[in-house]
Amino acid sequence: MNENLPLISIALSTYNGEKYLEEQLDSLLRQTYTPLEIIIVDDCSTDSTFHLLKKYEQKHNIFKVFFNEQNLGFNKSFEKVFSLCSGEYIAISDQDDCWMENKVERLSQHIGENLLIYSNSVLIDERGHSLGRNKFKKVQPARNDPRSFSIRNVVAGHTVLFRKELLKLASPFPTVCFYDWWMALVAANENKITNLNEVLTKHRIHTFNASQGCFFSKNDGYDCMHGWINSVLSLENLRYRNFFEELYNIFGKKDDKLLKCFQIKNNKVIYNKKGYFSRLNNARKIVLSPIPGVF
Repeated sequence: MNENLPLISIALSTYNGEKYLEEQLDSLLRQTYTPLEIIIVDDCSTDSTFHLLKKYEQKHNIFKVFFNEQNLGFNKSFEKVFSLCSGEYIAISDQDDCWMENKVERLSQHIGENLLIYSNSVLIDERGHSLGRNKFKKVQPARNDPRSFSIRNVVAGHTVLFRKELLKLASPFPTVCFYDWWMALVAANENKITNLNEVLTKHRIHTFNASQGCFFSKNDGYDCMHGWINSVLSLENLRYRNFFEELYNIFGKKDDKLLKCFQIKNNKVIYNKKGYFSRLNNARKIVLSPIPGVF
């Protein structure tokens, strides 16, 4: 253990993850950074996930395992596991990925004075074979501007390391968005988000991914985004409030033309693409998001 370095917590929420969980837990144990603790909350699994976690907890003293009395869903379950972490920094883990051995070390070296740092990941299939592409073609530059997280999210939770103090600003998590999107926006609003353009995670794509398979109508999508922007407007120190108020009104009207015009007008601050035509192409699209656990 390196007593000169701060404690980092790895936070994991599990649910019926027995198939790939052991591979992920072993990759967490191989991390080159110390000191570490691994905090896990199981969200009422009905398979052998909790039994497997207890075996690791008995064998490795850096594991601390908890069990929800009722299913909370991944947003609230992650919020709970974050609250149980003791580390100065928290690294977010999915249950079915596999981490590069230097992931925590690399992120901790580059977070600097920022509240949150994110990286890239390579996609793998159910058997662990590479799909030949990354989560993002290139990690887009972090813009310390909450407007760049207003309509779309470029931060994947499984790539994130954040300072625990971010929770004071971001908790409780809204129910109408994905927790990683919310945390990224809050960090950007504080001028304290950055990225590391390195692949540090093998991210598994399969039938039962928690964020996969959300089917919803355009009308539902407008309702979701209306709720999302309403949550953003609840931030007391929100920068560019007029921008978000205008967007809130547009989502409330469910008007495609108004939304396209708004995106085109604001494409420089919404989209992190460098090229004008790339930003313009994104601005022409209608981007809507489902509420986690509902659609």
